[in-house]
Amino acid sequence: MCTIIWYRTQYMNYIILGIAEFMLVGVLAAGAFVLALVSEVRDCVGKFIIGG
Repeated sequence: MCTIIWYRTQYMNYIILGIAEFMLVGVLAAGAFVLALVSEVRDCVGKFIIGG
């Protein structure tokens, strides 16, 4: 019985780790998207101000 409980807690740890990893990857992807968007907007505004 204790073995079953131990395996269950190990699976729960793997599930929690997977969820945390998915959230981290999501945050990093969102940050990269925002960085690319801000860089593109900055370039467009710079070109608009310069007149190029």
